Order: sequence, then C-alpha cells, then structure tokens
Amino acid sequence: MRLKSPDQNYTLQMTVVHPDWKNQRVTVSVWPFLTRQSRPVETDTAYRFPLGWFDFPFTDNTLLPDGNRFAIYLRLVSAEFEKVTVVAMWFPKGYFTPRERPLNYREVQQLLGRPPQ
Repeated sequence: MRLKSPDQNYTLQMTVVHPDWKNQRVTVSVWPFLTRQSRPVETDTAYRFPLGWFDFPFTDNTLLPDGNRFAIYLRLVSAEFEKVTVVAMWFPKGYFTPRERPLNYREVQQLLGRPPQ
C-alpha cells in the first residue's frame, strides 16, 4: 500500500508480510520516497523490521530529511480471522520526542530560524 504524508511531500510504500499469529508479530517493509518521483528509486532508504505490540510509535519513529516523521504500529492482530491492522502515524514537521528535546520546542524552532508551528 502507499500512504502520503500530510503535506503530500513523501509517500510511504509499505508491505506487511510473514504474520506470526502465535507471537502476534509481523514483518514490515517501508520505503519512503519523494512523491514527485512517482515511485521509489534504489538509492532511497528502505526499512525492514519486525513489528509487535511493544514497538511504540512515540519512542521509535523515523525522521525524513525534510522534517516529516512517521511511525508504524499494530492496531489489531486476530489469529482467528488471520487479520492484521497496521497503522502509519505522521508527526508534525519539526516534532521532537520528549527524549530528544534538549530545550523548549519553541526555542529550538527560533534557534533554527523557523516560525513556530
């Protein structure tokens, strides 16, 4: 599936495979690329990782070069129906997680010469 960032600048090409129903885990491949490219190219960075219930989007997410940030997390795993629901969460540009904030968010934006968002 393909998902666009809120500003339409990036597209995520995402594939979910190899469900492990017993341990409620899947393998996710994500290939973010600039939307204007229309498809990813070999030099674009791709991510492949196992995803389970304890992989939280607020502490483990991916920062893209333009400041867009996304995370992938599980919403539902049903062994009975062999169904998995995976969610992509987009963070606002310039967002920093609490552990990455050495200063006040507004102060960081001012230091970078950017207007507060």
